[in-house]
Amino acid sequence: MNAAPIRARLFMLALCAIGLWLVWTGQAPVDVDTASPPIRGSERSGDERGRAGQGDAATPASRALTGIDDAMAQEAPLLMRIPALRHRAEAGDARAACRLALELSACRAAAKRDDLSMTMEYVAATSEHAGRDPRVIDSIAEVREAAADAAPDCAGLETEGETDVVALLQAAAATGNARHRVIAALTQPDGSLLRLPRGPVHPLPMDPWVLTLASQFYADHALRYLDEGLRQRDPLALEGLILVHAPDVLVPSASTDAAFRLPNPRRFATLALLAEQVYGTDMLGSQTAQLLQRTLETFPEPERSRIEAEARRWARGWRASAASAPPPEAIDAQAIEALCR
Repeated sequence: MNAAPIRARLFMLALCAIGLWLVWTGQAPVDVDTASPPIRGSERSGDERGRAGQGDAATPASRALTGIDDAMAQEAPLLMRIPALRHRAEAGDARAACRLALELSACRAAAKRDDLSMTMEYVAATSEHAGRDPRVIDSIAEVREAAADAAPDCAGLETEGETDVVALLQAAAATGNARHRVIAALTQPDGSLLRLPRGPVHPLPMDPWVLTLASQFYADHALRYLDEGLRQRDPLALEGLILVHAPDVLVPSASTDAAFRLPNPRRFATLALLAEQVYGTDMLGSQTAQLLQRTLETFPEPERSRIEAEARRWARGWRASAASAPPPEAIDAQAIEALCR
């Protein structure tokens, strides 16, 4: 077989990847404490009626996920922990399902970044211009470092057969706590967790496993779960709703588009201002901050002032009780275990 066409395709893929890597895409005011209407008893599902009056108390299965499994989360690779996590996820343990889905997704992303770093290195070695560009060298180092950080957790793992973990998480979320439901709503069909972009886009190569077809779960539950998390001042829910309601597409750092979008400029602006005032501009990142400014400029002055006043009013309540924002990327077992609290 002639290797020249293959090398040419790799060369073009890497050039596109490097180009994308270097690009920085950088109604009444919403009451965030009453972001969704109350659900009447006749509208509740059987799972939700079973939760009535129980709040976010841990289920027996969730309480069982302690001890050796938590210790193994920091010491053993995911390959050794999959059977126990899968067993508990299939039994409805939302915390185990959350960890399984996010850890597998992190390992898939690490493998793709490793492939990308090798392709970028090939381009740098064969292209005089790319080889001298310090931005290209820095990008290669960043991709390699991101892949290496997850390598210990992903040793020996083949992820292609684990294609039902997102469905397991979505099914188990109803019996978990509000954070589990928020994560289920933000976990995309390919297993990646939707987060606000803080930096340049990572142009990950196409993965043949990736599922792109959104399931009915998103239409039936996702927005309601995010609204629930928002009422409980969960910063992940705030991030998700900013992305969902953005009036223009925000490209997440993992190059994963949202499974559903409901553009709403007023709600986007209010929530983005709330995030900026409670968590600082670092939470928004350059893309979202620029889109927020563009969006505010579309409103006449009286309405813009009302949006800003509403965000300030809700920020006062959030500062008193809001959880701290998780790091932009959870790429190791310990960070994911904390995320799936």
